[in-house]
Parts: sequence; C-alpha cells; structure tokens
Amino acid sequence: MVVPVAGRSPGADGGQVRVGCESKDRQGYGPKDPRVVPCARRQGDRMRRREFIAALGGAAAWPIAAHAQPGERMRRVGVLMAYAESDTDAQKWAKAFDDSLQELGWNNGRNIQLDYRWAGPNPDRLRGDAEELVRLGPNVLLAGATPAVIALQHATRSIPIVFANVADPVGQGLIASFARPGAIQLDLGDSIFR
Repeated sequence: MVVPVAGRSPGADGGQVRVGCESKDRQGYGPKDPRVVPCARRQGDRMRRREFIAALGGAAAWPIAAHAQPGERMRRVGVLMAYAESDTDAQKWAKAFDDSLQELGWNNGRNIQLDYRWAGPNPDRLRGDAEELVRLGPNVLLAGATPAVIALQHATRSIPIVFANVADPVGQGLIASFARPGAIQLDLGDSIFR
C-alpha cells in the first residue's frame, strides 16, 4: 500500500512511503530477494489445527465409508404380460426388452431389477399379478397388451405405467391422447419390442 507523504509533490517517486516488500516501481507485492522466504504466518498460508484434525479424521474414516456405500441405486421395473409364459412371441419381446436395457447400461440384477409376471389371458390372474407387482414397489410398470394395462390401472394410480402392444389406446379410454397420454400412462407402441 502506497501512502503519499504530506507536503511533497506526487511526482515519479513523489515522497511516497512504501510498506513492507512493495517495490519502488510498483511491479508487484512481495520480496524480490529469492533468499527471503515469505512470511509463513500470513492468514491462509498455513493449515489451522482444527482443519488438519478434521482432514486427518476424514481420511481415516474414508475407507470405512467407501466400503459401506453401495455402487449404484437399484431400480425396479414390474412387467405384467397378458400372455402365457410359454408363448414364444412374448418371450422374444421380453428378450428384446432385456437386450435393449442392457445396451443402455441397465443390467438386470446389478442396477435394475425386472419382475416379470406372465398372467396369460386369465383376468383374475391378471388382477392378482398386477396387485402383487404394485406391492413390490417398482419405479415403473410395463404392461404388455390391453388387459395388462387395465389390470395395472385398477391396481395403482401413483406408479407410472408404460405399455406396448395395445391397439387404439385412445379409443379404448386408456389414455387421453397421444400428445398428452395422462399422468401415469405412456404408450410405446411396438418400439421396445423390435
């Protein structure tokens, strides 16, 4: 900090008093002699004892905390198929769905849990399987075919339902429109099963 001295002209050197290590030509603040070590006691230059103890404690606890944390959060998808488990076309669709998820980085058992229920055309079994899937608490439900969508809509109003292989979902009253399918329903058509 340069302080002008009273009664002198502010010329080139103008009688200015310099503080500490400030150079005459104002080229920077700090010592110019490499043998002089900067003050080690300036604020911010040294680690305070509390910060050091906190850092040391954190470093000691880090391996324990790292060991206890899970790698990824497991997501759960409930899949209700209105087909028999022995239906070869339905098995191909399910495999295509699994393969598509794996291509996107979702591996069954590692970061996603797929819960399949194959109810077949039996409406009582569809309702029971839909209620069972909802009790499992999935993040999303996938319905294969119209009867599965209807069973899931009766079982929940809070879990999102994605469906495929449904003919005319607007005409059947499953969604309001394709532009705005509704709060929890989404029609994928046949795209996920290709």
